[in-house]
Amino acid sequence: MLNLTTKAEDFAGVTIATIGNDNTFATLKMRRINEKFELLVELTTYYGLSGHYENEVLGREIADDEDEAIAIATDLEYDAVAKLKILDIDYSKDPRGFPEALQDHCDAERARITRNAQNAFVAAAYAAFAAAAE
Repeated sequence: MLNLTTKAEDFAGVTIATIGNDNTFATLKMRRINEKFELLVELTTYYGLSGHYENEVLGREIADDEDEAIAIATDLEYDAVAKLKILDIDYSKDPRGFPEALQDHCDAERARITRNAQNAFVAAAYAAFAAAAE
């Protein structure tokens, strides 16, 4: 059973992308729970005169696979943009929109796993070759 009781400030996930400006922005965070993806979008408003940050969770979802996570990220981006428009915030996307940035993150993670597996295979083959040479 998945537990969604973790507070947003204790969410141990990776920041995938942000949408907003320097003072008000929505952040998409993601963490893996076995094969599932947990996505959290949090709106942060910074008050420069007081140095105070105000946070609001805009959405939190669990996806069973990568494709579902990307679809959910699309919906979460629409919700975040709608909230920013209500607040009359001119926004930019960093590094890209939520679904595109999540896809990039998943692609990079897959490449890292493949690279590690290839390195382990080469190391094992080299060890076997060295042992046979003795």
